[in-house]
Amino acid sequence: MRLHAAARPRRLISLTPLIDVVFLLLVFFMLTASFLQPGAVSLATGLGSAANENSKVLLLEADQDGRLSFEGRTVTPQSLAPRFAGDASVRLVSHRDLPLQRLLDLAAALEAAGARELSLEPAP
Repeated sequence: MRLHAAARPRRLISLTPLIDVVFLLLVFFMLTASFLQPGAVSLATGLGSAANENSKVLLLEADQDGRLSFEGRTVTPQSLAPRFAGDASVRLVSHRDLPLQRLLDLAAALEAAGARELSLEPAP
């Protein structure tokens, strides 16, 4: 007597779960990705016209809270706008505990007020 094994049909692998997982991963990465370019801060070296002896330099100091002082008085960047006319450059001495974002905000406010050249340095 001869026994033959019943011919089993081949099982087909379903691709539906694989496609679902790939789609979920695609949606996850699309939702979590950031397509915005981070803001860049351009800082020039101190070899420009700020080193020229003919230009006047305004010395500003920023305390740890981000307040500006000029010649011992607390000032705002807008109140210094008339002094930025001509070849005036700004030397900003910042307190070591001043947060970087506040320092960048001060630099942007000084630029908006008319400062052309800005050099940053930490307080001694």
